[in-house]
Amino acid sequence: MKKTAVVFATLMFLSVQGMAWGAHGHQIIAKIAERYLTPKTAARIQEVGGFTLPEISMWMDQVRGKRTYSKMNTWHYVVIENGESYHTSPKNIRGDVIGILQSAIADPVTFGGYNEYSSEFMTRDDALEYTLRIVVHLMGDLHQPLHISRASDRGGNLTPVVFGRAHTNLHEIWDNVMIRRYRISYEEFAEKLYPATDNLFKMKEEIDIAKWGQESMTYRSQIYNIGNGVLGQEYFDRNKAALESRIMLAGIRLARVLNFIFDN
Repeated sequence: MKKTAVVFATLMFLSVQGMAWGAHGHQIIAKIAERYLTPKTAARIQEVGGFTLPEISMWMDQVRGKRTYSKMNTWHYVVIENGESYHTSPKNIRGDVIGILQSAIADPVTFGGYNEYSSEFMTRDDALEYTLRIVVHLMGDLHQPLHISRASDRGGNLTPVVFGRAHTNLHEIWDNVMIRRYRISYEEFAEKLYPATDNLFKMKEEIDIAKWGQESMTYRSQIYNIGNGVLGQEYFDRNKAALESRIMLAGIRLARVLNFIFDN
């Protein structure tokens, strides 16, 4: 019964699940990642697609409403209830952010080359471009704490809050509202974080997608500490460090993943 309820709630989640970080957040993460690409990785990305990482960081959200890409709807998030882990939770048969990233990183050419959007004439670089677009976006989603979510409120989408004069929901607060309060461009935001990310990137770390996803859950009680739901500067100040930490780690870990894929 427990598994059936979770699976049903996971499917219902699709109708309201938000876009992690919004465009600004994804672009910040992608810009940070570019700073730590090896020369070989940066060159291969140009060969494969000829674009910058911020330019493709929102592709998965941009195609989300198109029927052709509907299979990817569940890939943006994963449901893990309190006290559970990814390994112990029921899996969505349509895929989730952790499982898709694991598959894409393990065999990027096969992952990108065997999808329903490809043709028999797809080249190796075509396959890598498809995988690249997905990895760049989902590494951001993985680090947005509300995309490692509870089914009951669908990642904060069903938790109404007021922030200033805006009546919104908790998911939107983390997607967009707090980032907009900085009132700077994504390039300026990334540059502001470079001193800290430079130090973080020096610390060697193994790629572990499930562990990084579980890490997002450690912020859950902090994020849901919303009192009567009327939020403002105090909530922003209390969560600012967590917000910046998740963005910084997403950026440097995206770089690690891309270097693993393209400079191995």
